Amino acid sequence: MKKIAALFLVFVLLFGFTSCTVKNGSELKRRLIIQGIGLDLAEDGTLLLSVQALNTDVSTHASSNSEPESLVKLYSVKARTLSEAVKQISAVTGKNPVLSQNRIVVFGYELAKRGVGKYLDDFFRNDENRFSVLCLVSKTTAKEIIYAGLGDNVIPARLTEKILLGADYNYEITKTSILKLRNTVLSENTACAVPVAELEKDENFYKINISGSAVFLDGKLMLTVDNKITSGINILNSKLKKSFFSVELSDGTNVSYEMLSCHTSIKTDNSAERPVFNIEISGSLSVDEIDSERFLNTSYEDIEFLEEEAQEHIKKLVNESIKKCVIENSLDVFGFSVKFKNKNEAIELIKNSDYNISVNLRIKRMGDSAVSF
Repeated sequence: MKKIAALFLVFVLLFGFTSCTVKNGSELKRRLIIQGIGLDLAEDGTLLLSVQALNTDVSTHASSNSEPESLVKLYSVKARTLSEAVKQISAVTGKNPVLSQNRIVVFGYELAKRGVGKYLDDFFRNDENRFSVLCLVSKTTAKEIIYAGLGDNVIPARLTEKILLGADYNYEITKTSILKLRNTVLSENTACAVPVAELEKDENFYKINISGSAVFLDGKLMLTVDNKITSGINILNSKLKKSFFSVELSDGTNVSYEMLSCHTSIKTDNSAERPVFNIEISGSLSVDEIDSERFLNTSYEDIEFLEEEAQEHIKKLVNESIKKCVIENSLDVFGFSVKFKNKNEAIELIKNSDYNISVNLRIKRMGDSAVSF
């Protein structure tokens, strides 16, 4: 009896999927499947919305072998609000926008400086929008990123999303969702870092480069930092699963490391006249390559030396990121200010705090060989 019931259930599910496919397939050309959204300030001060959508205009005739000239179609409209702009896109294309498949949101540089807060509301009121979608800032305009051709048979928004998702394995890139960006708008003192993208011409196409981060406070772009400062931010915020970095030794030798694990803990000591943040970074490393014969027969002393060099490199990155963001620009991208009850004085307190940074990274492997000292 159970077998009969199971077979019947399978039959029902298969029939249901088939019928849905046919129904949705017939409606595909009437849908605008959005992959990327760009937001800019228009010349008249209104919102310029640029959209990258899948090209579904393909002949469905059985004898047709035609293919679309491009995998995506591009549209731009002006409006006062994001929801109004989306409705205009529908009117222009005659299609129903599908926002649930959106991969990225790009903010133009000028709009980001003016503030993105008022454009985020639609991402949370419209249940088609995903508030987990990743965002980035263009060094120029969002339209330039959305319209960029990144190669044949490439959906640019999907490729850009993959680059941002690579932040788990590259400490020079950060990834930030629309939700996290909105939370900084609601927060009093906490800032966040959003990746900054620029285009580089590569033969017939462009390629996306992540050239650092834009630090937002209260929804406004306050500061842009390079990849080194971004690295320190990511390490201090424990946003790494694995990463690669190189260190040049004093004799010119280059050592390539793989960070196998990394964890950061922050403890606050308010017992002294000035607050003290004790930052402990721990993890494990693999040495992938050394371009010198000096370490061909690696000794215990060599291992210790290579560990010290890596630790000093990471410590310097973290120290410089604190100095640049907090001390010089009063931007708490690390969440230090939440440690204090008085929010009005929190930023001044962390600017004048002492920061003790200790790094304990141990080498576990030298290439394919495990370290057994």
